[in-house]
Amino acid sequence: MPPVPNEPLNIYGLHDAGGEHLFEEADVHGWVVFNEFIGMDDADRSGVDYSAWSERGYGVIVKLQLGFNPDGTLPAVDNHLKFARRCGRFVKVSRGCSHWVIGNEFNNWVARPGADARARISLLKDVKDPAQVQAVLRALPERFDALHPDGTATNLATVGEAMHPDRYVACFRQCREAIHQADPDALVITGAVTPWNTHTRYAGNESGDWITYFSDILNRLGPQGCDGIALHAFTVTDDPADVTADAWIPERSPRRRSGFRAYRDFMRGIPYHMRQLPVYIVEADQFQSWSPRQNGWVQAVYREINGWNEGPGHQQIRCAALFRWAASPGGRWQLSTSAAVLADTAAALNQQYAWDPQKAPLLNPEQPDASASLSPGNVIRTIGDINLRAVPGFVGSPPDAIVTKLPSGQQCLIVDGPEQVDRLIWWRVTVTVSDRTQVDGWLAQAGVDAQPFIARVSGAPDLAAPFDPVPIPDTDAMAPGTYFLVQRPTELRRTPGTRAKEADDLLGTVPTGTPGLVQEGPLYVEDSIWWRVRAAWPEGSDSTGWLREETDRNKRNLQVIAVPGTPAIPEPRFAVGDTVWVWRNALLRRLPGTSNQAIDDIVMQLAPGMSLTVESGPRMEDRLVWWQVVTHPAVEPVLRGWVSDMTSTGYDLLQDTAPNLPGRDRQALQPGDSIWVIAASPMRRTPGLDGDAGYDVLGEVSRNTLCTVLGHPQGVGGIAWWLLAVATDEQDRMWGWVAQSAPDGTPQMGTNPLPEVSPPVPRRAPSARERRTFANGDRVMNIQSDVLRMRRTPGQVGKPDSDIIGRAPSRSTLLVNGGPEIRDNLRWWWTDMVIPPSNQPSGWVAEGSQSGLRLLAYDFLADHIDIATPFPGRFPMSQGWGTNPQFYSRFTYGGVPMRGHNGLDFALPVGTPLLATDAGKITRTDFGVGGFGKFVLMEHDWGESVYAHMSEFSVSVGQTVGRGATLGLSGNTGASTGPHLHFGIRILPYRRPDGWGGFCNPAQFMSQDIFRNRPVAMEPSPPGVESDSNILP
Repeated sequence: MPPVPNEPLNIYGLHDAGGEHLFEEADVHGWVVFNEFIGMDDADRSGVDYSAWSERGYGVIVKLQLGFNPDGTLPAVDNHLKFARRCGRFVKVSRGCSHWVIGNEFNNWVARPGADARARISLLKDVKDPAQVQAVLRALPERFDALHPDGTATNLATVGEAMHPDRYVACFRQCREAIHQADPDALVITGAVTPWNTHTRYAGNESGDWITYFSDILNRLGPQGCDGIALHAFTVTDDPADVTADAWIPERSPRRRSGFRAYRDFMRGIPYHMRQLPVYIVEADQFQSWSPRQNGWVQAVYREINGWNEGPGHQQIRCAALFRWAASPGGRWQLSTSAAVLADTAAALNQQYAWDPQKAPLLNPEQPDASASLSPGNVIRTIGDINLRAVPGFVGSPPDAIVTKLPSGQQCLIVDGPEQVDRLIWWRVTVTVSDRTQVDGWLAQAGVDAQPFIARVSGAPDLAAPFDPVPIPDTDAMAPGTYFLVQRPTELRRTPGTRAKEADDLLGTVPTGTPGLVQEGPLYVEDSIWWRVRAAWPEGSDSTGWLREETDRNKRNLQVIAVPGTPAIPEPRFAVGDTVWVWRNALLRRLPGTSNQAIDDIVMQLAPGMSLTVESGPRMEDRLVWWQVVTHPAVEPVLRGWVSDMTSTGYDLLQDTAPNLPGRDRQALQPGDSIWVIAASPMRRTPGLDGDAGYDVLGEVSRNTLCTVLGHPQGVGGIAWWLLAVATDEQDRMWGWVAQSAPDGTPQMGTNPLPEVSPPVPRRAPSARERRTFANGDRVMNIQSDVLRMRRTPGQVGKPDSDIIGRAPSRSTLLVNGGPEIRDNLRWWWTDMVIPPSNQPSGWVAEGSQSGLRLLAYDFLADHIDIATPFPGRFPMSQGWGTNPQFYSRFTYGGVPMRGHNGLDFALPVGTPLLATDAGKITRTDFGVGGFGKFVLMEHDWGESVYAHMSEFSVSVGQTVGRGATLGLSGNTGASTGPHLHFGIRILPYRRPDGWGGFCNPAQFMSQDIFRNRPVAMEPSPPGVESDSNILP
């Protein structure tokens, strides 16, 4: 695809304006990327004038987003059209831009509409600035959860509205249409997917693989459905070796890269028929923050992208924009103030790297160019039956693009060529048909596997010999909605085509006689016709994928069959506006149909006797008739969705009259009765405990809550389940299925509430000297902001996903019933869930994470861990938690080498007052030889805090001080490499030989305002060598 107007050939770019002087000094025309949060107000007619950049020869790319968290980068489904119209209005009044990107990192949970990070992350609860929230979320380790085996962000189905591929595609199409109405020449580009992020999971991608997600979106859009592709590319460290290393994420299938070259996984994930589209890397940076050292990282990035572009047949990457020029909260990625990064960028610009508009990507980059052996005027013969095409190329072409099929050995005269299309070499030929007429068309010289289709005739040519064309199978009978039988064993694939595929593209081989339904197609790939189908395996399960209609030499794989009564919608039983009643248990779904639906497709299971109002329909999906209905307004919240009017076996689910329900039994509950839920119980969309807890659980019904019965009970798993509506809280009404008893038989419902019990007498918090470990019977709390994995066995390294048997929500309470066990250098405890929710399994949980995050604390201490800033004012951080692992591995705590820096360092001038971060008792004022110098160790109810490299003490051992009390003055004592404060905390209980000295990352308990200043570079300071005479704090 050639460049569009105002599109530079140089690949250099900056996110945000302000650094153009770097381009000008190097005589380079680069790219500038803008980020616009445009909302969806119908009255908003504003836009932006970018002509100041485009008129100077810069490429302008604009990312269009709805807003900050929790609004979402894109809106919920109900507001797609509203946002699309806003995009159209914005583009119409804006000037100087033709490249528009829709959304940003929408597979990350924090970008979902309705996913309120402040509600999930305690560090953000008091942060008011949305941009500051965004900066914190960008730095969360769980953003790249696939790189952190101890991460817990695995069950996020109910957090906001997940942007599944179908939803993104629906939103993108509406935005593209609105933008093209405003500017027909605009390029509307797919938004970048977060690499290494598994938050968005759905049927067919249960692991949340980011490349599968990316490919699923592009496959649904198709080559005519978008105008370009945006990517993000990062390294987790500042090491330039990570830019070019082919490092792989361990124990992940399919294999994925863990460094900058993850962009190559994305490039490989682009469907073959979309590799002519332009690609733009709109964000490239180091995840932690920009390195203060000029180490060549930027030069390595542009050298890497240039090397990719120069590779034979590689799809061209037109831009790689460094993130970011402008100031941002925290300043972690503001490269404009880093002399080292600016110098590195200037050196990279001097290389004048550019993409090649003349290079056509090859389907198989390793295929040699053999066109030199042929030329116009040569006579060739066919090797096997081969299609003669009206135009060169085969990707996405319809079946009628085939002029005829030439038999093996047919001679042809080359009259034009070569052309390189769809990564193949094509020649225009002429041939004589049996009625003596001449036919022209295009032949491929070889397939993507380099097997030749034609060969030059060495002897005397025989062009006069006519031929009878090979019959081309008629595909008119095959169409979406028709049924078929498989005629011979045929491969079922995730995507059409067989060549250059990952192993997991093959879903299986469908045996002869298998019936199926055509869902989509035809698509012409690799010289074959492909259909997307749903096939019924012999054992009774269904699978969806792509089947090839014919194999070599016209052997038909699929035969159309007639299925009486299924192709047409029967006479409608209802009309819009009708009231209908549920006769049998029926699932209310977001979309009509049952096959290939996402996990969140089920809205609710409806109970017999419920009345509904028909809003639209009928629709025929999966051989069932579907109606869009709305529940009765008397039951809040009102729900909408699709219900089939009968089962696949012919039993009525809906009728226009109320069902004749069993007579009233005085001993049984009936619809309309009131019932008390006497134990905290989860309320579910469907009865039973097998549903995905992350999505199926609507919420929790509190102890002693009066509810209204909506339907008769359903027995699932030996437990009676009731459809109830919460009737006591006008601010938070919900309805769903609640178990009558717990799995152990304990009643959870009754005709009267249980008597109130006196709250337990608070236990005295143990001091640091009294308790060093949990004990059986202790109640502990998940104090992190995300769910905590519960495992079958202690340990996490090398474990399959099946080892995870439950997830404890943030702030949930667990009861310790066994342990500890030390595995993977972590301490593990056997626990039972207390609240919320009930009915969760028991399992092993880790006390802390490999990266030094604290996961568990005593439940009665959890609300007291609130760390104040240890100094007045604001000062930059000079070393973060866990940094410089190689340096610190030389030092030990309890005989165990340190994993990295075990605290936070702040660059404080000598003499700055140091303040107690919480009330407590002074236990040490000491001097650490060859390490911390003068330090204060404090004991708090929840643990300990340490303040090191001080110049003066203002307190003494045994003294009790309040929060904010002055402990002394900062300094540069001990083995300090510059004036600074080293600050650390321990939370009860702790274990010194854990690689961190028992310390944990304080940042998760501190206000994020402390991290707003741009960090400064400082060499790491040793903690000292532990000995009998030098006990480290």
